[in-house]
Amino acid sequence: MSRYFSSLVKQSLSRTTEATLSVSGIVHPGLREHLSQQMNAECGQSGSFLAPPMFEQTFGWDQADQTMKQLVAEGLLSKSVVDSLDQEKVFVEKEKKRELGKNKYRFESGWAPYTHQLESWRSVLQKKNSIVVTSGTGSGKTECFMVPVLEDLNRLYEANHKQPLEGVHALFLYPLNALINSQRERLDAWTQAFGNGIRYCLYNGNTAELAAKLRSKQAERLNEVLTRETMREAPAPILVTNGTMLEYMMVRQVDAPILQKSRAGKTLRWIVLDEAHSYVGSQAAELAMQLRRVMQAFGVTPQDVRFVATSATIAGDDAAEQLKTFLSDLSGVPINQIDVLDGRRVVPKLSSVQDKTVELVSLEAMQPKDKKEPEVLPERYELLTHSPEARALRHCLVTSDRPQKLDKLVTSMAAQVGRKFSQDELLRWLDVCTATKPDKKSESFLKVRAHFFQRTTQGIWACFDPNCSCKTNTPLEKTWPYGMVYTNQRQKCDCGAVVFELAFCQECNDPHLLATEKNGKLVQWDASDEDEFSLTEQSEDFDESPLQETGAPGHSVPSVLSARKNGSSSYIAIQIERQTGKTILPGADSIELSLSNSLSPCCAETDCEWAGRNGSSPFRRSLLGGPFYVANAVPTVLEYCPDFDEEDSKFSAQSLSGRGRRLITFTDSRQGTARVSVRMQQEAERSRLRGMVIGELGQKQAAAKPEWQVKEDELKAYPKI
Repeated sequence: MSRYFSSLVKQSLSRTTEATLSVSGIVHPGLREHLSQQMNAECGQSGSFLAPPMFEQTFGWDQADQTMKQLVAEGLLSKSVVDSLDQEKVFVEKEKKRELGKNKYRFESGWAPYTHQLESWRSVLQKKNSIVVTSGTGSGKTECFMVPVLEDLNRLYEANHKQPLEGVHALFLYPLNALINSQRERLDAWTQAFGNGIRYCLYNGNTAELAAKLRSKQAERLNEVLTRETMREAPAPILVTNGTMLEYMMVRQVDAPILQKSRAGKTLRWIVLDEAHSYVGSQAAELAMQLRRVMQAFGVTPQDVRFVATSATIAGDDAAEQLKTFLSDLSGVPINQIDVLDGRRVVPKLSSVQDKTVELVSLEAMQPKDKKEPEVLPERYELLTHSPEARALRHCLVTSDRPQKLDKLVTSMAAQVGRKFSQDELLRWLDVCTATKPDKKSESFLKVRAHFFQRTTQGIWACFDPNCSCKTNTPLEKTWPYGMVYTNQRQKCDCGAVVFELAFCQECNDPHLLATEKNGKLVQWDASDEDEFSLTEQSEDFDESPLQETGAPGHSVPSVLSARKNGSSSYIAIQIERQTGKTILPGADSIELSLSNSLSPCCAETDCEWAGRNGSSPFRRSLLGGPFYVANAVPTVLEYCPDFDEEDSKFSAQSLSGRGRRLITFTDSRQGTARVSVRMQQEAERSRLRGMVIGELGQKQAAAKPEWQVKEDELKAYPKI
């Protein structure tokens, strides 16, 4: 059985540790082994790169008793709307062409919506209330508002004798352009059946200005407004935009026709706020004022508009009341006209439970009968049903409203089962439970989503006392010239001595300590904060961060400490009190080191005396930020992503790079994202080239004769004696 979570944790720790030690230039054997032990420690342990992962159960959502077709018979939904959702084939973009393809947003008429979706539809369509939807990821929050909006617009469309609707009827407000663009395919698929009757427009900074350039493309896409010019001439009933663009629309004269035509008919009926929980503090106040200006500009009042807010699930007994108050404050809608809806997951019940001891190793050794369905193992599912450990793990996850930390799961499991568990053993139980189904159609014994959190490296810190008691019985004990080493910043070592930041010579990698003098004491050097994206900008090596150039504006220059007693002429011998860092005369509780009050050359035993290149510092700090670790994590995570698999694609997983596996990374910096993307692309190309070279050499080597064969052929050339 392939291990998933347990293997992912081990691989993440191992590869991140190796990459960090290599890029940091740490070559001292004892220090390298010590840091490797700390960084590879169990999740959440001091020095470990991973915090305890969090796991949440992801069993299917509770479905309603009625199907889409039955909702049509009831009168809640129109047949034309259900038919538009039920289209098997729609026009999609394929290789810069618009062709018929599979509709991945299809909802068949025989499909039963989730209960929270149906409750949302009834609330906004029948009760005319506003709603807050707080269900989790993958629960169909978008359908909670998209379907009733389409239904409402279709009723107007049919009441208008199927004349195209004009004027903004529904305003979808998203905080990010990426979220706006993510709705294009869904809106396109669901509005194609209405032609130009119900149109939509994604209105942001990327929307083209003039219609002439896209006239031919616009003729093909009747249901989407592609340009600002067309939007001003005939405003689409569905407008998808962001807060900034909406603000421009209300003040720019060129966009006035959109407001005037919508205001004339008082068309605005819906305002949808996606990711509403992202608006907090001053942002929420600004949004509330903006919504009031929007309603004034469109000539409507809160009583004329139905508001929909989607939000992350929040816990607490008064969560519903908090959300009602939140939306009421934003929109001006009375609290009694707001409903809060949350999805409910359905956990399959276990039948005929009996306590039976089952060894984890034997469960892992069981093999599926069908290799194409590796998770279908009815015998193992039956054993898990009777296993106290498996049931306890399942119980811990399905009875909690919040994700559970790995260390808390370990504690809870120990309390329920009556014995101790290690993190690795619990991860292996998760592997077995999540990879076991009784049959093809049923769900796994346990379904979970994992959240992993990895720290960055903001320096390495060392006690300056070479006789530090804390390094006894560690790899640092014999040859390391300083005291205990820590991966997290601290002021003092457990032995009582002061701790300073480690820096390494960029030429020979010899360790030095960075300090600064303050009131007769040596204290930690307080470097100004670095932009984690700029750490690699001027470096020759990826994510290598040297110290700032001597005298650089805005940066203090540290003093450098070396364990070498007779260093270069720029260093002087100095006595430092262990517990205070005071520079004093020789005493019983003091340590002698060499000190330089500037970024002097390296003071290594090898007489390196490296002074830097072109005026730069000779020393390198261990600063590795998010960009480095994202680039390092991507190959590892890709290994655990599913292969590319689309039924209507002409490509197979084997024909694609990385078997077509895909993932998305996000950062908070646009410029940083651009730089990281270039770096990652370069690394991917280098890795690809290395693989091709190794593959070619391997083929040539296999084709060449081995040395013993060559010698044997030479002997055969001589006549026999």
